[in-house]
Amino acid sequence: MRRFDEVAAAAGGSRPGFRRYLDMGRSRPRCPKDKVCADILRARDLGFTDLLIPWPRMSEPYTGSESVFEDLAEHLGAYGD
Repeated sequence: MRRFDEVAAAAGGSRPGFRRYLDMGRSRPRCPKDKVCADILRARDLGFTDLLIPWPRMSEPYTGSESVFEDLAEHLGAYGD
């Protein structure tokens, strides 16, 4: 992110509202929720504006349950963000 900011500044700065996406597809929802939450909070602290998290499916590579997202959202709500 720092390098991107440097290049953008040298080129006249990034546009206001520039979005920074991070694909969390490798941060599997099967990881402990504390680790996933820590990864999400770290991404926020690094300046990412949006996270792409695969919706759980019945088959690989993103096998999971919607209840995992519900639990994760509840857990993240404790951080107030």
